[in-house]
Amino acid sequence: LAITDVYEDKPLRYESFLDASVWRPQNYEKQYIGDMTLLEALTYSRNTITIQLAHDIGLPLILDYARRFNLQSDLPNDLSVALGSAALRPWEMVRAYAAFANAGLVPKINYIHEVRTGAGEILYTAPRVPGAVTPWRYVDRLPEPDGLARQFASRPDMPREPLRTAQPFARAI
Repeated sequence: LAITDVYEDKPLRYESFLDASVWRPQNYEKQYIGDMTLLEALTYSRNTITIQLAHDIGLPLILDYARRFNLQSDLPNDLSVALGSAALRPWEMVRAYAAFANAGLVPKINYIHEVRTGAGEILYTAPRVPGAVTPWRYVDRLPEPDGLARQFASRPDMPREPLRTAQPFARAI
């Protein structure tokens, strides 16, 4: 797979082998754009392409990587996991996202970096552990909103209108 691979943003239908239920994943705005590269689809949160990609990669590999990122919560054993259907603990999300800023290594997390009195006296400082991170340290490493989109804005093949995520008035990047 490459970010330049093209998938079709289209309505999907998956039938359950266990019962007669049908799952129809769709994009937030219930509109479909047609052919897009994976880069565009993931940048603009195209759910139907994310599901197709998950289907192509395979659920066992996706769940294996989730475990490698130390996600310990129960994960749905279906393609909806690619859309974030798992109920994860906040620290699991911190560790998984921190791995992106930590060269792919899943870090240990210090939940309490330092404890001070109201006067500023330090009562406790967490010991330095090689490879450990404090979650707040990664806030300044996140791109500004629309940072990646701005980098690709001059490309003629990029959509001109911003596509929305499930959050009102928010883009995927």
